[in-house]
Amino acid sequence: MDEASTSFEEAAGKGRDAQLGIMAKNRFRSTMGTLFAGFKMEAAVLTKEEEANVSEYNFDHPDALDTDLLFEHLRELKRGNAVDIPTYDFTTHSRTTVTERVTPRQIILVEGILIYTHPELRDEIDVKIFVDTADDVRLIRRMTRDLNERGRTADSVIAQYLKTVRPMHLKFVEPSKQHADVIAAGLEDDSYSVRPA
Repeated sequence: MDEASTSFEEAAGKGRDAQLGIMAKNRFRSTMGTLFAGFKMEAAVLTKEEEANVSEYNFDHPDALDTDLLFEHLRELKRGNAVDIPTYDFTTHSRTTVTERVTPRQIILVEGILIYTHPELRDEIDVKIFVDTADDVRLIRRMTRDLNERGRTADSVIAQYLKTVRPMHLKFVEPSKQHADVIAAGLEDDSYSVRPA
């Protein structure tokens, strides 16, 4: 396969809405109550006490995600059934009551850095693509996103990166690259260089 650099938009093509369904793993974060003692399962917004302790929670571990629900939804889509996927509010660290209907499409893109850590989910994915991006680029993107979109401070982003993000990347994300069929090098300008795994 020749190496090629292209943006996702170019690769997906203009007709992607009709043929492509996207299931982002971040939509399947578990409610805090199911994973962290003291957090209410049905809480739409964390209490002040819960918010004060949220820095102790490891959002970057595979257990922070409701992979069973994602797996169930993917199987339903592959069977030709529509699903209502959850939405997650990163500023309140909780699921919202809003869902988004996803209808079956010819191509279903399952997106997320931890999707290959769950064997049953991994087996449901026909073509596995791993986007391999340099540590510094990932940190800069996270810093920019968390400061601009999630109301975080630079100190809190760095502390979380050192405490959970980097260790979980090394423990779970990087080793999952071995399951990829294709490795795309995520470049600084958001283009990709693609090669077979």
